[in-house]
Amino acid sequence: MKEGDHVYVLGKASDTLATVTAVDDGQVQVSMETDQGTRLFVRSPDEIVPEKDFARMAMLSALSARTELWRAGQDIEDLDAEGLTAALEKQGLSQGTACQCAGLFRRDEWQREQQPMTRWLDRIRDHFFYTAPPEQTLHKQERQREYGRIQTA
Repeated sequence: MKEGDHVYVLGKASDTLATVTAVDDGQVQVSMETDQGTRLFVRSPDEIVPEKDFARMAMLSALSARTELWRAGQDIEDLDAEGLTAALEKQGLSQGTACQCAGLFRRDEWQREQQPMTRWLDRIRDHFFYTAPPEQTLHKQERQREYGRIQTA
């Protein structure tokens, strides 16, 4: 972990997106947006999960929940929001994160799409993990714009 990394601070009720501001002596300082504005907190590394790993954890929990339901003879589309949230919590997600994942589930899509589980997992990934375009891509776009200007002149 280094300064500027986006991480999730794990909690019992919910997990919160934060930005690493400093790392020293086994402690990590993070900044979080709260109702009172941006606040700094010091946490131990075991309370923090990198953004990419957190998204994977949420996706694996969703997949595991569906597998467990299938083994029990239930179908995920038959659950209401509370039932789906409870199934996700059984897989180790906090209540807040489980609610967010359940909110990304589209029951109507489950019946008409060919790969509804893939679509749900994609939405979970996109919700919890955002990657900016790599620097190389930005430079390539700038070069293409410059090339376009030269040609049109």
